[in-house]
Amino acid sequence: ANGGAGATGVPAIAAVGKISAATISADSGVITIHGNDAAIGVTATLVLAPTWSSTAQTLTWSCSISPANLEPASCRQD
Repeated sequence: ANGGAGATGVPAIAAVGKISAATISADSGVITIHGNDAAIGVTATLVLAPTWSSTAQTLTWSCSISPANLEPASCRQD
């Protein structure tokens, strides 16, 4: 859920449902989402990090999830 724009103009992410807290870094664009322990049964953190390639003119995203056993195949680095 989008809670509207924050003080820096970066959208705020509301802490509702399965999300206990979330931030978007104004300088790097990194998105960090913390899972609601009571709603999902475990302490979990998802980090999405953008990388811009000026050569290819593309934006790619990397992701990591803690604990690692919650990672979908698309996030795994192995």
